[in-house]
Amino acid sequence: MDLGLTGQTAFVSASSRGIGLAVAKALAQEGAKVAICGRDKKRLEEAHRQVVAQGGQCFSVQVDLEDDDGPFTFCSRASEALGEPHILVINTGYPRPCYFEETTAHDFEKASRTLLFPVQGVLRFCVPAMKKRGYGRVVAIVSIAAKAPIPSIVLSNAIRPGVLGLMKSLATELAPFGITVNSVCPGYHRTERLYSLAVERAKASGKDPEDVLKEMAIEVPMGRLGLPEELAKFVTFLCSPVCSYLTGAVIQVDGGLYHGLI
Repeated sequence: MDLGLTGQTAFVSASSRGIGLAVAKALAQEGAKVAICGRDKKRLEEAHRQVVAQGGQCFSVQVDLEDDDGPFTFCSRASEALGEPHILVINTGYPRPCYFEETTAHDFEKASRTLLFPVQGVLRFCVPAMKKRGYGRVVAIVSIAAKAPIPSIVLSNAIRPGVLGLMKSLATELAPFGITVNSVCPGYHRTERLYSLAVERAKASGKDPEDVLKEMAIEVPMGRLGLPEELAKFVTFLCSPVCSYLTGAVIQVDGGLYHGLI
């Protein structure tokens, strides 16, 4: 199926590794012009190379999205290089794994700056351009923790539902302008983030992190961890003109890990 993404411009935040990079590569494979960003120069250069290798045009911006002007810097430079976005995929960093008694008020403030503020920042830049065009696709990469809290990541558990609330609100506000807004909640996918979580669990239990990952895979009804590329294919569909009547959705891609009805 041709998803109709050839020539469209896509901004993918926090995209120098993991799920963000997988999404950028998948969009490039479909012919989109992709802007990526990250803090680490060497990691970003490698990500740029990988995206270009998919056959697409890529523009990379070294920036920290947690800085006050970080989202604007990324989006403005990307717009100058590739044109205003048809697609915005919002990925973020992540706060440190911890339990509540290990946190301070500053930790919650910092977690908001990691998980929530960059979302607002890139939206503030991209939404006006999409409204003017009368078309847009916005997808937020959130976490299954926003629907079912995960032990030892209390900061994510607390802040990520706020992203879902923001996205749901925008879906209603922007629908009349031809803009769809959806959220994707990954489960256990093989990323550096998941490994860091396994390390924390291993410290608490005295186990090897790889053994913890195997235990996590057992929790998944499909019996394995997901791959970033699997999630990226679904996100790419949500970003396409083909996905024209879905907005305001919160969809988990988790191998059946989430057991709730809503």
